[in-house]
Amino acid sequence: MEKITIKVEGMVCGGCEKRVVNAVSTIEGVKEVIANYNEGTVVVKSDIKISEDIIKEKIEDIGFEVNEKDYFIYRRNDLQCLFKWIRKIFE
Repeated sequence: MEKITIKVEGMVCGGCEKRVVNAVSTIEGVKEVIANYNEGTVVVKSDIKISEDIIKEKIEDIGFEVNEKDYFIYRRNDLQCLFKWIRKIFE
């Protein structure tokens, strides 16, 4: 199972969470979406590899902003994503 966690700015209530969940859930292959406005995160779980750019686009299309500076991607058993995140810190 793939798991991607993205920092999102602009969610301020449960309604915001629901909008994000509904939008991201339309992406093919997505099994579960958990949005948390208190933490400013969206967790996407899928059975297939999904491009972070597609998720980001869906979130931005409904008026929220992905926080690129705090962008964190985690995929179980996939160190390449960890290295990608580390490189972003030092850019």
